Amino acid sequence: MTAASVNVGPFARDLPLDLSTMRQTIGKVLASDAGPLQREQGDDLERLMRGHLAVVIPEALGRRTAVTASTVDRAAAGAVSLLKFPFGLTTMQRKAMGSVLQVLVNVIDPPRGISPSSRPQLTTILYTLLHGNAVLEEVMRGLRNLARDKDIPVYRTVHDSGMITTPRRYRPGWRQIDDLITRRRINHLVVPSLKQIVYLGEEEPGFLRWLGRHGVELHCAGADHSQRAGEAR
Repeated sequence: MTAASVNVGPFARDLPLDLSTMRQTIGKVLASDAGPLQREQGDDLERLMRGHLAVVIPEALGRRTAVTASTVDRAAAGAVSLLKFPFGLTTMQRKAMGSVLQVLVNVIDPPRGISPSSRPQLTTILYTLLHGNAVLEEVMRGLRNLARDKDIPVYRTVHDSGMITTPRRYRPGWRQIDDLITRRRINHLVVPSLKQIVYLGEEEPGFLRWLGRHGVELHCAGADHSQRAGEAR
């Protein structure tokens, strides 16, 4: 796929790249703790993403390298397929559009400290496990503050409702994260406490080594963990 082969509209190339607005749109679309959107809100986000993709696809294709070519081509092809759907996408289709937009934006403007040729899929996840939602907003605010202090951009939040004794395989939100980690789509994971992920202490070393093997750095708001995942022994 080449930039010339993508038909995104006659004026797309003349529009400015507002990457800040694009990242804000991506964050709203991919946030899993935002709750169901009103129809008008969903429509507004879809209009924004369609406009963003019109300018991002040709730009990202024009910046392909030997390392990023396959990633960019897949994302661009997925975006073009979604753009062919009539207006009024489902929630899942909007999230899919947000995901491919995120990949393409990161190719054009890699997050700080990441070269364009290394990991265009850079993702930071905030994860919580709470029994009830009474303090969810407060906990998420704390995680966002930690990510801001460490200067790592947040692209998605994931929340599970349950007890810390609930095995990870039975948590819908964690299963999404597990899949993303396995496919190397995450390199930062921010949580309130390691105990929210690993309940039994004897699991800690193996779990941290697993994160390290997949290039994920763990950040805990609590004081129970201060190592990088890859440094576990």
